[in-house]
Amino acid sequence: MHAHRLATVASDPGVTNSSMTYDADYKIIVGRVLDVDDIISFHGESVAEFEANFHAVIDGYVSACEQLGTAPEKPASGKLIMDSRLLRG
Repeated sequence: MHAHRLATVASDPGVTNSSMTYDADYKIIVGRVLDVDDIISFHGESVAEFEANFHAVIDGYVSACEQLGTAPEKPASGKLIMDSRLLRG
């Protein structure tokens, strides 16, 4: 696998932090929510798909926690801040 780490998508307090890695073999951007014990990952073939899938996994995570009767770990706010200049090239 040829993966290139693009960035850690950092944010202000209360906003979800995630990693962003480009997988050259599959030509996808792979993300993982940081600062939580649960494994929450997502991917997309474009920035728009990556962002949409991020929101979908956060919604799914919160829903699963509700169904299990547990509180979601913070910081799963459902907001994503990224610098799109990292993807230009």
